[in-house]
Amino acid sequence: MQNLPMCMKNLKKGLVSIITPAFNSEKFIASAIESVRSQTYSNFEMLIVVDSGTTDNTANIVKDYEKKDPRIRLITITERGLALSRNKAIEESIGQYIAFLDSDDLWLPEKLERQLKFMTETGAKFSCTAYRRSSEDLKTTGNLITVPAIATYTDLLKNNTLACLTVIYDQTDLQNLKMQSVRGEDYRLWLEISRKGYDCYGLNEDLARYRFVENSLSRQFVRTILDRWRTYTQNERLNPIKATYYMLWYLSTALLKRKQF
Repeated sequence: MQNLPMCMKNLKKGLVSIITPAFNSEKFIASAIESVRSQTYSNFEMLIVVDSGTTDNTANIVKDYEKKDPRIRLITITERGLALSRNKAIEESIGQYIAFLDSDDLWLPEKLERQLKFMTETGAKFSCTAYRRSSEDLKTTGNLITVPAIATYTDLLKNNTLACLTVIYDQTDLQNLKMQSVRGEDYRLWLEISRKGYDCYGLNEDLARYRFVENSLSRQFVRTILDRWRTYTQNERLNPIKATYYMLWYLSTALLKRKQF
């Protein structure tokens, strides 16, 4: 089953497959797992991928949880890379829904229940929620980062309003998706989904915590700008004029975000 193409899987209706890459994550992985185990919606599998570059105790911590909770599963891979880890978990998932939670982030207890109810009520196949940033020690919490009611492909070109830890999509309609092995791989996937005609529906409820960790990839702003330009010109094949137009939109919104905690 695990090696079959996605289209040949018998997906379990209502099951949420939670995708969690964990690279040297011993400091935070238990908190992430506990936030999932505390969900009021209990029909999930949590696929935690540890790659060959991990040198700390992450795998052993996950193994301990695996022993006491059959919904938790450790996957080890010999390759290295965030996209490769996520793709491996997606490949082995059997849930109707795919959700993302990185090893240093957290969900509030009603996250899955509220978001799945919202998707059912709206008919959404692709959704996100509001969230708050927090300090690494979780003692300081920032402003609520809201999301638009609907984000189209054009909207996402202007501003990536989707935080990876809040996204859920329905595999029934969106099969065989993979992240590219580049920086900003999640953003490219959101563009791919929206380009297929699936708008992202936003639920403006405070349901997740994005932990600001020193030296995290997302904080390397200059490199992020260069990656965004490559996404526009190479991945989305926009001409230089359109790429510049959307880059100006991106910069204006990104700078505003960075003034807020």
